[in-house]
Amino acid sequence: MSSVADQNAAVPGHGPGSVERPARAALALLSGAALSLAGCLWSPPTPLPVIIVYWQFQRSTFVDGASGSVPYDAAPSAPAVPEGRCPQSGVDTVQVSDTDGKVLLASAPCVFQGTQGASLLGFPPGLQGLVVRGYRDGIAGPLFEGQAVVDVVPGPPIPVTVVATGVPDTLSARAAVGPEGAPLATCGEAGIQRLDATLRDAAGTLVWRGHVACAPADTPGVRFGPVDRDDYAMWIDAVRTSLEPAGDVVASACAQPLQHFEPQQVDVALAPGPCLPGP
Repeated sequence: MSSVADQNAAVPGHGPGSVERPARAALALLSGAALSLAGCLWSPPTPLPVIIVYWQFQRSTFVDGASGSVPYDAAPSAPAVPEGRCPQSGVDTVQVSDTDGKVLLASAPCVFQGTQGASLLGFPPGLQGLVVRGYRDGIAGPLFEGQAVVDVVPGPPIPVTVVATGVPDTLSARAAVGPEGAPLATCGEAGIQRLDATLRDAAGTLVWRGHVACAPADTPGVRFGPVDRDDYAMWIDAVRTSLEPAGDVVASACAQPLQHFEPQQVDVALAPGPCLPGP
């Protein structure tokens, strides 16, 4: 007589271990699904790179016939103020965009928490162009503008410094020499042969200095050419060189305030004698 165990062994699907095999298979499927689901829920996404953009500024100059430049606010990590306006350039707020015109940072204080810069998040890898514009409160257009290209790669934040140069507009001045209300029309009538001119910006920097010949039929005036946007003090001397002592200043305008934020021609009245002190 066969035992119960023998009968179960003879029946397909029965016998030692036959009941455990379907259970083990189901458990394996559930375990794989759980691991797959865990991978979807807990695998951290790869973060997009971060760019830390710093800004500084550069003023253009034209002194004694030579073009040059002056760096402003050139220590972005150690500014002179903890927050607000950059002291040398006079920039209040900064805008950052890409080279296609998309605004990445609409308006940030020039100095924020002791730094002239900001973090820009979420850039895909590759070359990224950045444009920095510096603005002053109450002035519509930018005073400074510059750009840089950074190679964005995965990893730590990427620092980049953008030097924004002054945005220029043309400037000229007509000088009225002679009695108030009845200025002399020409250099010949005024008895002058040269005009000396000087510009200093809001930071006190010598931005323009030069001598302009004044022929007898010329109207007294100075064409400064392109001058960066800013508040200026302007000096103009009308100089006589035809008589001794040569270089005698006939009339002058001393530290005349000038707001220069667009192309302009200004009229300046010169009073008798030199400026004391001079520029």
